[in-house]
Amino acid sequence: MSPYRIPEPTLAARLVGWLPWIALTIVALVLLVYFLMRPPGESYDECRARLATADMTAEQRVANAKACGYAPTRATLSPIER
Repeated sequence: MSPYRIPEPTLAARLVGWLPWIALTIVALVLLVYFLMRPPGESYDECRARLATADMTAEQRVANAKACGYAPTRATLSPIER
């Protein structure tokens, strides 16, 4: 037997092997909190209501529809908006 005893690794040395798992866990928790804390998305109708004014022209209504994620075709426009 050797007269030299191998010392036990320190706590820091043992944690080094776990660092990737600790980092992944932290990233997963941060992403989970981020997605849970986000406000709900705005619907198309809510977006149009937010952008609407009393004296809008047809061009402004079409521009608002496009800004809300809807590009109307000629068939979906009212006769006033055409």
